[in-house]
Amino acid sequence: MKFIAWIALVVGIVMAVVYVSSGITATVSGEEPIFAWLNGWLIGLILLLFVVPALFQVSRAVGGPSRAFRGAPIGRGTVTGVRRTGVSINDKPQLELALTVDTVDGASFPATTRLVVDLTELSTMKPGLTLPVRYLPGLPEKGVAIARDATPAEAQAALDGIQLARGEISRAQYEIGTRGTDAEAVVMSMSPTGEIRNGKSVLHLAIQITRADRSTFTIEQDRPIASALVPQVQPGRILRVRYLPGDETDYVILTQLNN
Repeated sequence: MKFIAWIALVVGIVMAVVYVSSGITATVSGEEPIFAWLNGWLIGLILLLFVVPALFQVSRAVGGPSRAFRGAPIGRGTVTGVRRTGVSINDKPQLELALTVDTVDGASFPATTRLVVDLTELSTMKPGLTLPVRYLPGLPEKGVAIARDATPAEAQAALDGIQLARGEISRAQYEIGTRGTDAEAVVMSMSPTGEIRNGKSVLHLAIQITRADRSTFTIEQDRPIASALVPQVQPGRILRVRYLPGDETDYVILTQLNN
Protein backbone atom coordinates (compact mmCIF):
# COMPACT_ATOMS: atom_id res chain seq x y z
CA MET A 1 0.00 0.00 0.00
CA LYS A 2 2.83 2.41 0.79
CA PHE A 3 4.39 1.65 -2.61
CA ILE A 4 1.12 2.61 -4.33
CA ALA A 5 0.98 5.82 -2.27
CA TRP A 6 4.51 6.80 -3.39
CA ILE A 7 3.69 6.06 -7.03
CA ALA A 8 0.56 8.22 -6.76
CA LEU A 9 2.65 11.00 -5.18
CA VAL A 10 5.17 10.98 -8.05
CA VAL A 11 2.43 10.88 -10.69
CA GLY A 12 0.59 13.71 -8.93
CA ILE A 13 3.70 15.92 -8.82
CA VAL A 14 4.45 15.35 -12.52
CA MET A 15 0.84 16.09 -13.51
CA ALA A 16 0.73 19.17 -11.29
CA VAL A 17 3.91 20.55 -12.90
CA VAL A 18 2.47 19.95 -16.36
CA TYR A 19 -0.83 21.55 -15.27
CA VAL A 20 0.87 24.74 -14.05
CA SER A 21 3.13 24.90 -17.13
CA SER A 22 0.27 24.39 -19.58
CA GLY A 23 -1.92 26.89 -17.73
CA ILE A 24 0.73 29.60 -17.82
CA THR A 25 1.49 28.91 -21.50
CA ALA A 26 -2.19 29.07 -22.48
CA THR A 27 -2.74 32.26 -20.49
CA VAL A 28 0.25 33.99 -22.09
CA SER A 29 -0.97 33.00 -25.54
CA GLY A 30 -4.24 34.84 -24.89
CA GLU A 31 -6.59 31.96 -24.11
CA GLU A 32 -9.46 32.63 -21.71
CA PRO A 33 -8.19 31.98 -18.14
CA ILE A 34 -11.05 29.66 -17.29
CA PHE A 35 -10.19 27.43 -20.25
CA ALA A 36 -6.46 27.84 -19.78
CA TRP A 37 -6.57 26.35 -16.29
CA LEU A 38 -9.51 23.98 -16.66
CA ASN A 39 -7.86 21.00 -18.32
CA GLY A 40 -7.18 17.33 -17.75
CA TRP A 41 -3.89 17.92 -15.93
CA LEU A 42 -5.94 19.28 -13.03
CA ILE A 43 -6.17 15.65 -11.89
CA GLY A 44 -2.59 16.05 -10.60
CA LEU A 45 -3.70 18.57 -7.98
CA ILE A 46 -6.60 16.35 -6.99
CA LEU A 47 -4.19 13.46 -6.49
CA LEU A 48 -1.87 15.58 -4.33
CA LEU A 49 -4.57 17.20 -2.22
CA PHE A 50 -6.94 14.28 -1.63
CA VAL A 51 -5.89 10.88 -2.97
CA VAL A 52 -2.24 10.75 -1.85
CA PRO A 53 -2.92 11.79 1.80
CA ALA A 54 -5.70 9.18 1.98
CA LEU A 55 -3.40 6.48 0.60
CA PHE A 56 -0.69 7.26 3.14
CA GLN A 57 -3.29 7.24 5.93
CA VAL A 58 -4.49 3.80 4.83
CA SER A 59 -0.89 2.60 4.60
CA ARG A 60 -0.21 3.65 8.19
CA ALA A 61 -3.45 2.10 9.40
CA VAL A 62 -3.02 -1.36 7.86
CA GLY A 63 0.75 -1.63 7.80
CA GLY A 64 3.19 -2.61 10.51
CA PRO A 65 4.74 -0.22 12.99
CA SER A 66 6.27 2.97 11.63
CA ARG A 67 10.02 3.21 11.11
CA ALA A 68 10.49 4.89 14.49
CA PHE A 69 9.10 1.83 16.28
CA ARG A 70 10.82 -0.89 14.25
CA GLY A 71 13.03 -2.95 16.50
CA ALA A 72 11.74 -1.15 19.60
CA PRO A 73 11.05 -3.18 22.77
CA ILE A 74 7.75 -5.03 23.05
CA GLY A 75 5.40 -4.22 25.88
CA ARG A 76 2.08 -5.63 27.02
CA GLY A 77 -0.78 -3.33 26.12
CA THR A 78 -3.93 -3.98 28.14
CA VAL A 79 -7.01 -2.38 26.59
CA THR A 80 -8.82 -0.04 28.98
CA GLY A 81 -11.12 1.69 26.49
CA VAL A 82 -12.32 1.39 22.90
CA ARG A 83 -13.98 3.88 20.58
CA ARG A 84 -14.64 4.06 16.85
CA THR A 85 -12.90 6.85 14.98
CA GLY A 86 -15.58 6.96 12.26
CA VAL A 87 -13.05 5.86 9.63
CA SER A 88 -13.53 2.61 7.71
CA ILE A 89 -11.07 1.00 5.31
CA ASN A 90 -12.50 -1.65 3.00
CA ASP A 91 -15.51 -1.87 5.34
CA LYS A 92 -13.16 -2.50 8.28
CA PRO A 93 -13.64 0.00 11.13
CA GLN A 94 -10.74 1.85 12.66
CA LEU A 95 -10.69 1.85 16.45
CA GLU A 96 -8.85 4.03 18.90
CA LEU A 97 -7.61 1.94 21.82
CA ALA A 98 -6.74 3.31 25.23
CA LEU A 99 -4.06 1.10 26.76
CA THR A 100 -2.07 0.56 29.91
CA VAL A 101 1.37 -0.50 28.70
CA ASP A 102 3.57 -2.69 30.92
CA THR A 103 7.28 -2.86 30.09
CA VAL A 104 10.06 -5.35 30.74
CA ASP A 105 11.58 -3.10 33.42
CA GLY A 106 8.38 -3.26 35.49
CA ALA A 107 7.11 0.23 34.58
CA SER A 108 3.65 1.12 33.26
CA PHE A 109 2.27 4.08 31.36
CA PRO A 110 -0.98 5.01 29.57
CA ALA A 111 -1.06 5.25 25.80
CA THR A 112 -3.43 5.31 22.85
CA THR A 113 -3.13 3.80 19.40
CA ARG A 114 -5.33 3.18 16.39
CA LEU A 115 -6.06 -0.14 14.78
CA VAL A 116 -8.09 -1.32 11.78
CA VAL A 117 -9.93 -4.54 12.62
CA ASP A 118 -12.01 -7.04 10.73
CA LEU A 119 -15.71 -7.07 11.59
CA THR A 120 -15.33 -10.63 12.88
CA GLU A 121 -12.77 -9.42 15.44
CA LEU A 122 -14.72 -6.35 16.53
CA SER A 123 -16.41 -8.11 19.47
CA THR A 124 -13.02 -9.14 20.93
CA MET A 125 -11.80 -5.56 21.14
CA LYS A 126 -12.88 -4.81 24.69
CA PRO A 127 -11.27 -3.86 28.01
CA GLY A 128 -9.01 -6.59 29.36
CA LEU A 129 -7.66 -7.69 25.96
CA THR A 130 -3.87 -7.76 25.80
CA LEU A 131 -1.92 -6.83 22.67
CA PRO A 132 1.80 -6.72 21.89
CA VAL A 133 2.90 -3.13 21.36
CA ARG A 134 6.22 -1.51 20.55
CA TYR A 135 7.22 1.52 22.60
CA LEU A 136 10.15 3.94 22.78
CA PRO A 137 11.87 3.72 26.19
CA GLY A 138 11.83 7.05 27.99
CA LEU A 139 9.46 8.56 25.43
CA PRO A 140 5.93 7.55 26.47
CA GLU A 141 4.57 10.73 24.89
CA LYS A 142 5.45 9.27 21.48
CA GLY A 143 2.74 6.65 21.97
CA VAL A 144 2.93 3.02 20.91
CA ALA A 145 2.44 0.90 17.80
CA ILE A 146 0.79 -2.51 17.58
CA ALA A 147 3.63 -5.00 17.09
CA ARG A 148 2.20 -6.78 14.06
CA ASP A 149 5.74 -7.62 12.99
CA ALA A 150 6.55 -9.56 16.17
CA THR A 151 6.90 -13.32 15.89
CA PRO A 152 4.95 -15.51 18.36
CA ALA A 153 8.23 -16.47 20.06
CA GLU A 154 9.27 -12.81 20.40
CA ALA A 155 5.90 -11.82 21.83
CA GLN A 156 5.91 -14.75 24.29
CA ALA A 157 9.44 -13.92 25.47
CA ALA A 158 8.40 -10.32 26.06
CA LEU A 159 5.33 -11.43 28.01
CA ASP A 160 7.42 -13.76 30.20
CA GLY A 161 9.85 -10.95 31.01
CA ILE A 162 7.04 -8.51 31.83
CA GLN A 163 5.28 -10.99 34.10
CA LEU A 164 8.54 -11.67 35.97
CA ALA A 165 9.30 -7.96 36.36
CA ARG A 166 5.84 -7.30 37.76
CA GLY A 167 5.89 -10.27 40.14
CA GLU A 168 3.12 -12.08 38.29
CA ILE A 169 5.24 -15.22 37.96
CA SER A 170 8.10 -16.56 40.08
CA ARG A 171 11.70 -16.95 38.97
CA ALA A 172 11.10 -20.71 38.81
CA GLN A 173 8.10 -20.21 36.53
CA TYR A 174 10.13 -17.84 34.36
CA GLU A 175 12.77 -20.55 33.97
CA ILE A 176 10.02 -22.98 32.97
CA GLY A 177 8.79 -20.47 30.42
CA THR A 178 12.22 -19.98 28.88
CA ARG A 179 13.66 -23.51 29.11
CA GLY A 180 10.64 -25.78 29.41
CA THR A 181 8.97 -28.18 27.02
CA ASP A 182 5.75 -27.26 25.24
CA ALA A 183 2.79 -29.56 25.76
CA GLU A 184 -0.98 -29.77 25.59
CA ALA A 185 -3.05 -29.94 28.74
CA VAL A 186 -6.70 -30.45 29.56
CA VAL A 187 -8.42 -28.61 32.41
CA MET A 188 -9.88 -31.37 34.58
CA SER A 189 -11.47 -29.12 37.20
CA MET A 190 -11.63 -25.46 38.15
CA SER A 191 -13.11 -23.81 41.22
CA PRO A 192 -12.74 -20.30 42.65
CA THR A 193 -11.12 -20.03 46.06
CA GLY A 194 -12.60 -16.63 46.85
CA GLU A 195 -9.13 -15.11 47.16
CA ILE A 196 -8.05 -12.10 45.10
CA ARG A 197 -4.33 -11.63 44.51
CA ASN A 198 -2.98 -8.54 42.71
CA GLY A 199 -6.39 -7.93 41.15
CA LYS A 200 -6.71 -11.51 39.90
CA SER A 201 -9.04 -14.26 41.03
CA VAL A 202 -7.25 -17.21 42.59
CA LEU A 203 -8.59 -20.45 41.12
CA HIS A 204 -7.97 -24.04 42.17
CA LEU A 205 -6.97 -25.74 38.93
CA ALA A 206 -6.36 -29.37 38.14
CA ILE A 207 -4.84 -29.92 34.73
CA GLN A 208 -3.71 -33.07 32.98
CA ILE A 209 -0.55 -32.60 30.90
CA THR A 210 0.39 -34.88 28.02
CA ARG A 211 4.07 -35.77 27.71
CA ALA A 212 5.83 -36.24 24.38
CA ASP A 213 5.39 -40.05 24.69
CA ARG A 214 1.60 -39.48 25.11
CA SER A 215 1.60 -40.47 28.79
CA THR A 216 -0.01 -37.98 31.17
CA PHE A 217 0.38 -36.52 34.64
CA THR A 218 -1.83 -34.20 36.69
CA ILE A 219 -0.96 -31.07 38.66
CA GLU A 220 -3.32 -29.37 41.13
CA GLN A 221 -2.56 -25.81 42.19
CA ASP A 222 -4.09 -22.55 43.31
CA ARG A 223 -3.23 -19.98 40.63
CA PRO A 224 -4.14 -16.29 40.19
CA ILE A 225 -5.83 -15.90 36.80
CA ALA A 226 -6.68 -12.62 35.05
CA SER A 227 -10.41 -12.19 34.46
CA ALA A 228 -9.93 -12.10 30.68
CA LEU A 229 -8.36 -15.59 30.83
CA VAL A 230 -10.95 -17.26 33.07
CA PRO A 231 -13.02 -18.50 30.08
CA GLN A 232 -9.88 -20.28 28.80
CA VAL A 233 -9.48 -22.41 31.95
CA GLN A 234 -12.96 -23.87 32.15
CA PRO A 235 -13.16 -27.67 32.62
CA GLY A 236 -12.61 -29.48 29.34
CA ARG A 237 -10.65 -26.66 27.72
CA ILE A 238 -7.34 -27.51 26.05
CA LEU A 239 -4.37 -25.34 27.03
CA ARG A 240 -0.87 -24.84 25.73
CA VAL A 241 1.52 -25.17 28.65
CA ARG A 242 5.23 -25.47 29.29
CA TYR A 243 6.91 -27.61 31.96
CA LEU A 244 10.32 -29.00 32.90
CA PRO A 245 10.50 -32.74 32.19
CA GLY A 246 12.84 -33.21 35.16
CA ASP A 247 10.44 -31.46 37.56
CA GLU A 248 6.77 -32.14 36.90
CA THR A 249 5.54 -30.15 39.89
CA ASP A 250 4.86 -26.83 38.17
CA TYR A 251 3.96 -25.37 34.78
CA VAL A 252 3.17 -22.13 33.03
CA ILE A 253 0.19 -21.45 30.80
CA LEU A 254 1.25 -19.97 27.48
CA THR A 255 -1.02 -16.95 27.41
CA GLN A 256 0.61 -15.41 24.34
CA LEU A 257 -0.26 -11.80 23.59
CA ASN A 258 -2.87 -11.39 20.88
CA ASN A 259 -1.46 -10.23 17.56
